[in-house]
Amino acid sequence: MLKEDPKKHTPLSRVPFFLDEVHSLDAVNRKAVLGMARDLGFMAITAAPEPVSEVDALYFLRPVNGRLVLRNELRIGVKFDEALAEA
Repeated sequence: MLKEDPKKHTPLSRVPFFLDEVHSLDAVNRKAVLGMARDLGFMAITAAPEPVSEVDALYFLRPVNGRLVLRNELRIGVKFDEALAEA
């Protein structure tokens, strides 16, 4: 939850919040909510039964012994192409 300030090379903290059923928001509102959260220093942790393109990464989780663990090898980065989305 820490990222580095590119100008000062110092850590910046981000405040996490959980946004369940993010897929139920329409694409315009979903982009606005996630963009504003990012701009204000919040880190959205979202959940949805289907992937959405406005997030930075997707994790397809499967429980192991009743636990869910986020691991980097399960991460799939998402690149959002605004030009394609508007077409």
